Amino acid sequence: MIELLLLFLALLMVLGCGIFVAAEFSFITVDRPSVERAAAGGDRTANGVLHGLRSLSTQLSGAQLGITITNLAIGFLAEPAIANLLHDPLESVGVPSGTVPAVAVIVAMVLSTAGTMVIGELVPKNLAIALPMRTARSVQGFMRGFTAVTRPAIAVLNGAANAALRRMGIEPTEELASARSPQELSFLVEHSAQAGVLPADTARLLRRSLEFGEHRASDVMTPRSTVHFVGPDDSLADVVRLVRATGHSRFPVLDAATDEVIGVISTGQLLRVPAPKRADTSVRSAMRSALLVPASVDLDSLLGQLRGSSQQLAVVIDEYGGVDGVVTLEDLVEELVGAVDDEHDTRTAPVREVVPGTWELSGLLRPDEIRDAIAVELPEDEEYETLGGLIVDRLGRLAQVGDVVRLQLYDEDAAPYEVELKVLAMDDLRVDQVRVTVHRDTHSRNAHDGKNFDGNDFDGNEGGRDNRDANEGRRDINAGDANAGDVDRTATRGDTGDRDVNASDVNASDANAADPSTGDVDTTAARGTGDRDVNAGDATTGDVDTPGARGDIADTADRADRANRARQADRAHRARQADGENEAGEQRG
Repeated sequence: MIELLLLFLALLMVLGCGIFVAAEFSFITVDRPSVERAAAGGDRTANGVLHGLRSLSTQLSGAQLGITITNLAIGFLAEPAIANLLHDPLESVGVPSGTVPAVAVIVAMVLSTAGTMVIGELVPKNLAIALPMRTARSVQGFMRGFTAVTRPAIAVLNGAANAALRRMGIEPTEELASARSPQELSFLVEHSAQAGVLPADTARLLRRSLEFGEHRASDVMTPRSTVHFVGPDDSLADVVRLVRATGHSRFPVLDAATDEVIGVISTGQLLRVPAPKRADTSVRSAMRSALLVPASVDLDSLLGQLRGSSQQLAVVIDEYGGVDGVVTLEDLVEELVGAVDDEHDTRTAPVREVVPGTWELSGLLRPDEIRDAIAVELPEDEEYETLGGLIVDRLGRLAQVGDVVRLQLYDEDAAPYEVELKVLAMDDLRVDQVRVTVHRDTHSRNAHDGKNFDGNDFDGNEGGRDNRDANEGRRDINAGDANAGDVDRTATRGDTGDRDVNASDVNASDANAADPSTGDVDTTAARGTGDRDVNAGDATTGDVDTPGARGDIADTADRADRANRARQADRAHRARQADGENEAGEQRG
């Protein structure tokens, strides 16, 4: 009878442990804004939960104290009771009487621990995670009452723990921070969209809104090179013609003498002047003052300045006082909702997919816009702001049509892939159109090409330059006329160790040799990591044949064969020189 009473008390302790565990997890996982809304609506239990959240550290300490007390009580009550109840059954099944007490205690410990874990720990934990609001409402009264009774003990224990934290340089807090940073909110929005809770368009708008204030005027401005300016002494008729040609409604007025923007002229000011008088009216007499902003101003502040000045265009000034570009209200709206075209805009898509894995992009796109458009994370740096700037930065010079930049990137799973950026069109000195090709089979391409891409490899073949690779030290060798005897070696380019070598002496290259009699071209050997691009010519005529193959294709026999051919060609060359000298000597004689 006593054993059953002890088991009943132990069961009550298990239930008490479950309440403390449920309170602990529900207070942590409950959505505080939902609790605050319910409390504001007059829900008394939600108001109790809110009071508990305001002293969360104390409530959690009380829960931990309660869990510890109930677990000790369960062990004290359940284990001896279960052991006594198991004593006779164990003897009846043949367990030696000397070992019965030990076996009974071990079995009792396992059963009580398992029961406590399942009923007192796991079930209430999972319940609190699944239904945090309902669970918190159910346990908040009991939890707050227990905390009030045991507050002295909690204060002592919390004080000791807080003192230890402060010695480690950490300041403890009483409640969880309910505020979230823009980055955290963006992550929540993205996670909600992936889970299907938010529509993709809504998630995109929310994320852009959260990131809006992180951008600067320099990020969204129209650069000076593409801005149409008017002069202060131009006539309004000139401006009308410019409006018809460009479709724009506002133009900054640039004083050519000082290279400063002194105002802005809009179609609204044009319409105020009768058409017959526009040819005789100067821009200076009709313009209004311009809003000048630094390139570093954030978009939140810029939007406020545009609204406060009742203007729709701001002139961006760089740190040296020069004109950097212009920003319009439409630019700011597009930063939130995406591209907005009107009837005058040229409908040229900044992103066009050519084939799967290949796109043609505007060189003015920023890396974050490219990420949103084609899910490719291009590297960002303070040295550039656009795709064209990235290409110029990697080339180390002004770009030309045909230039290629290769980048080694990594996806979310840390798997490497290669992105190839090829310049398709230039607008004066600015990169206008770029072809972006994503190669997911980077390793197989490297093995095939015999190249190692380190993120800085670039190729300008179509622009009249030879392939360059900073890691390979490749050479381009042209085997010319063996009789000419002229050797032309170009200087080493950059720090890559690459060379273009035009060698008439076939011995200048052991990687490729031409048959002196037939002009047949042998394949190219790749020695170590120093791959070569070889153009082999006829050894007698000097005509250049097609480039030799590149790659790791040479074996020992091929090298020996090429070396033998090289020696034969060299002997033939020396013999022809000797014959020529003999003939010259006979003629002189």
